[in-house]
Amino acid sequence: MIQLRRQTPLLAAAIFWLLAVVAVPASASLGAGPGAQEVFEGEVGRLAPTLVPKSGASETVQVFRVEGAANQRIVIGSGGEVTIVGGDKTLFLNFGSRARAEEFLARRLGQGMSDATIKSFSVPKSFVEELRAAAVEEPMVHAFPARPIRVDITKAADQFGLRPEQIKALEKAILQGSGGSK
Repeated sequence: MIQLRRQTPLLAAAIFWLLAVVAVPASASLGAGPGAQEVFEGEVGRLAPTLVPKSGASETVQVFRVEGAANQRIVIGSGGEVTIVGGDKTLFLNFGSRARAEEFLARRLGQGMSDATIKSFSVPKSFVEELRAAAVEEPMVHAFPARPIRVDITKAADQFGLRPEQIKALEKAILQGSGGSK
């Protein structure tokens, strides 16, 4: 009986965590009210949440990717239209840190990727907030194989590896006409 009492707080914490992560619908955990657009289809505890961009975002975040011909995933049209190619593979993006993009570009150029450039475009700030809420750190990738991955956390905030589900949502969230290349 004494041993059970010592383990009760740990058991209670485990049960609380399971209820919070597995059983709470996404709309409850994200503060969505009646009629609000759901951010996730399904529940927070599902292994493959699907991000859906919210409409009406007033603030935007600039997204950066350093790439050359060998790793091209972003195509920027003459009018700033953005197209993502290779949507079945994880896409690594930097949300909001031009300094980190420039640092990474210098690294790539130093590694001999002479055609590397910084590509950028804008998305609503709410999209980035939803990525933050769903993302897992790299050690948890295998436990949550469809969630976005928080990467290079010591280099800059808001750097993510997006899985196919999030890439589809990103394509809908991109503010077309905002694309550019440096």
